Amino acid sequence: MLRSVLLGCVLLLAACGGEGPGDFVYDEGEISVVEDTVDTGLDTVDITEPNTSWIEEDCSTELYGPICDFTLMNQYGENVTLSDIAANGAILLDFSAMWCGPCNSAGATSQALQDKYEPYGFTYVTVLIEDSYSNEPDLEDLEEWATDYGVTAPVLAGSRDLLQSSDGPYYLDAWPMFYYIDSSGIIQYYHAGYNEELVDNNVSVLLGL
Repeated sequence: MLRSVLLGCVLLLAACGGEGPGDFVYDEGEISVVEDTVDTGLDTVDITEPNTSWIEEDCSTELYGPICDFTLMNQYGENVTLSDIAANGAILLDFSAMWCGPCNSAGATSQALQDKYEPYGFTYVTVLIEDSYSNEPDLEDLEEWATDYGVTAPVLAGSRDLLQSSDGPYYLDAWPMFYYIDSSGIIQYYHAGYNEELVDNNVSVLLGL
């Protein structure tokens, strides 16, 4: 019952914006918003009308829409396609920046989440949008992130071209931004900000555990 109530409130707050970008935390029967995010400095974008002109396939970043595919380099210098990862099961898609404190907190626990849920068909995918100096990350940055946090799950080199502010499909109003994608490639929910308990709970719900 608690899990259903939590998920419903998270979806409502995420869809409506709540009090602003933040973490959603269950505390004594109530959902509160904790300011553990970093402002992107971007203009607000309407998530109900995502711009997907940069890709050929019909996709969406709305709730219950099919994921927008991309191919990016991972920490091993290999090109990885999101849809290929999705073929293995559910995905937690984490858009982060290396200079962002909450993003680093998420990175520090990402492999533990991967190890916990991998047997159920789950992959934690980190997409680094910016390095420590707000530039596009390169292979050295990916290697550094993976080494610092002991990550063997995919760490990918992204850019702001993936974001709606740059005519990409993905909505991001605060760092980090999480998309929970089921085994059919459908976005089930999303939120900005990092809270370890919340993320763990949402992955468990996503996998039907």
